[in-house]
Amino acid sequence: MKAHEVAEPKSGASTMPTPSQVRLSRRVCHSCQSRKRRCGKELPECSLCVRMERKCDYGNRASVSKTQDATSLEPVTNNFPASYFLDPLLFSHYNVALRLPNLPIPQEFLDVTGNAALVRKFAARYFVTIHEWFPILCRPKFYGNLMHQSTHQESDLVLLLAQLLVAVYELAHAIYPAGHLTVGACARYGLALGLDKEGSLWEHSPSRWIDIEERHRAWWAILWLDRFPNRGLCTEEPAEDWYLPVPDKNWNDGEFPANPPHRLSAGLQVEMGKFARTAQTTHLLGRVLRHVSDTEMDTQFSREERRSLERALQSLLSLIINEEEISTSHYCSPIALSTSALFVLHSHPEADALGAESRARSLAAMEALSRVTVSFAHKIITRVKFESDKASPLLLDTMYRSAAVFITLQQTHVCDEFRDCEQVLTKAMEKLGVDWMVSGVYLELLEARRLATVQLEIST
Repeated sequence: MKAHEVAEPKSGASTMPTPSQVRLSRRVCHSCQSRKRRCGKELPECSLCVRMERKCDYGNRASVSKTQDATSLEPVTNNFPASYFLDPLLFSHYNVALRLPNLPIPQEFLDVTGNAALVRKFAARYFVTIHEWFPILCRPKFYGNLMHQSTHQESDLVLLLAQLLVAVYELAHAIYPAGHLTVGACARYGLALGLDKEGSLWEHSPSRWIDIEERHRAWWAILWLDRFPNRGLCTEEPAEDWYLPVPDKNWNDGEFPANPPHRLSAGLQVEMGKFARTAQTTHLLGRVLRHVSDTEMDTQFSREERRSLERALQSLLSLIINEEEISTSHYCSPIALSTSALFVLHSHPEADALGAESRARSLAAMEALSRVTVSFAHKIITRVKFESDKASPLLLDTMYRSAAVFITLQQTHVCDEFRDCEQVLTKAMEKLGVDWMVSGVYLELLEARRLATVQLEIST
């Protein structure tokens, strides 16, 4: 037996290896070590190398050249013009061309992107899961570029789209503070690209509309992540004449829409795609966050704006719930955003409201809102073929807030119904936790609330 191997399973064992029967190496393979990746140490090949279709070798490390990583330390020349940031008006006046960066690509990424079959495999999985609720890539354009190895697409926008997907991954798996910082980096990058100035532009050419739509969607995605769940508000609110995303079918099929997309000023009852609904709720959430943070607003104006926001959000939430029932989809991002906005609004009573009375009214409103969330949570745990990877992880924040409401209610009311509602929400969060690790963090927070009997924080 080799020094780095463990004993073979005894005869008579099941033909299907259990975790205890898998042969493991005592050292990581060369491929994982050189790329600084977690190695499963399975023999004869680790699971990561098998999945990435790489050669797996547990040979002697002394034979590995120590100069492999030296090339990654070579200095890179930065040719980006500083005037783009220091004096953008002058830069624009002289029409200075931006030089594309010539940065070395790490070998571990080339191993993936250089394998067209592997890229198609990952892309096929992405477009039936994450893309369902975060549709920022155009599927026909992506596959067209892949087929022809095209470099037509702007490299700066490609980098931003990739960074947005990284941000979603970090937030959905509770990788903080990286997730928070990545969202901020996306916002600054989008501002540098001028995406915040293009919301009212539309391309009427069937051959170019996808490019401007992709830029619109990138900025809407930035606005969304900037407001939920980290709520950093690095970005300004969009103007009323901004275009909402085109219908989902047009975007997914690459079909030029017969009419320009709706503008943000369109009424809530206007039929539109789900990402357009997400943009609408993102805008309302941003207005709510600014409303509750404004301490100098006139009392009467504050009261009127608050009630106007509440009516708009309640109407939009009812409409979205009805649309979800009709489509029987697992999208739910607009529901998560609108309920989050209402939770924030109810957590901050009116400026002239009395303490005890205000708290009771706010808690009652949040209880009603939480019951809406329970109805969706119940569908998640009872649906036999529920696909958690197609559900937006944003639902977890809404479920957590709703469960916290029922924990608070149980502290003052002995009621089995409140406990049952809390359990339904917890089970749904556990089911979503199969794909999103942030679920585990939320569940730990709920347990901490139970043990510490922490009530909801409602400003007074």
